[in-house]
Amino acid sequence: MWTRTPLALLALALLWPAAAAAQPLQEVGASVWHAVPFFPGFGFRESLSLTADSHLTPRWFRLRPGLRVSSAASIEGRALRQPSVQLLGSFVELSPSLAILAGQELDRVRLQAGLGFAYHLRFAQTDGAAVALPIVPGAPAFGTVRQIGFTYDPGVDALAEAEISIPLGFRLVVGCGASFANARMIVQPREDPNVEVSIPELFFTWHVQLGLRFTARVGQEPRPPGER
Repeated sequence: MWTRTPLALLALALLWPAAAAAQPLQEVGASVWHAVPFFPGFGFRESLSLTADSHLTPRWFRLRPGLRVSSAASIEGRALRQPSVQLLGSFVELSPSLAILAGQELDRVRLQAGLGFAYHLRFAQTDGAAVALPIVPGAPAFGTVRQIGFTYDPGVDALAEAEISIPLGFRLVVGCGASFANARMIVQPREDPNVEVSIPELFFTWHVQLGLRFTARVGQEPRPPGER
């Protein structure tokens, strides 16, 4: 609903398919992330992550475009500096991403870690109990809550995972990581719907993941130099 950094979204939209086509697709995967915020104000959430891996050169590097879709997470009163209020609303998150991982095969186990860039689109729903609450406690000039939303913002992902080979070309994936994004909560006051009050928020979460990857091998895997 509110977009603060459209250029970052445009850059990711252009890089994502180009990066995916740069090397033959090797693996596809799906996993569930359980994300827990470091700071109070927002509830935990689960996300379904869909990814596709391509080998890079050297062979221990992988390129991973992906897409995460989260379940609804609560917006607590502490997000508006009102700890006595239990619930202001909820939000879901849609996050296209692009990551580079490095790792090594150890018999049937692959260990790898990496960093990535994600763009977070958060869609909020305001709880009825939050309507008419003061936006800033003790400062009536800011008005009272009509609707809550969020800016759309880029962020950084870090992850480490282990993949264990299982029959039929699948791999069991377990991992952990963290996600960081600097965002703003946007509150529309009832007194003037054309005004927006911007409140900085830090979305800093850690997560654990469990999933499956499948060896697709569309195209040829790059060979080491000198190998025929």
